[in-house]
Amino acid sequence: GSCVTGRHPYRYGIFWADTGHLPAGEITLAQALKTRGYSTGHFGKWHLGPVKSESPTSPGAMGFDEWLSHDNFFELGGHSLLVVR
Repeated sequence: GSCVTGRHPYRYGIFWADTGHLPAGEITLAQALKTRGYSTGHFGKWHLGPVKSESPTSPGAMGFDEWLSHDNFFELGGHSLLVVR
């Protein structure tokens, strides 16, 4: 979350590892860069919430134009989910 928002986890309510997701209202660096004409992408493990496209914390909802990401395997009982957009 810190790499995506530029903020310390305490600022957006995460005080211990594995205790929540990035709040949907957080402004990400990808969103900020988009206002300046940049395209952004995320490739790899997404520790910030579900990667499903309908999730408010998916890479797309957080401002990334392209992504190939998987979540923490919790949603699918041990199987990863890949989303290609």
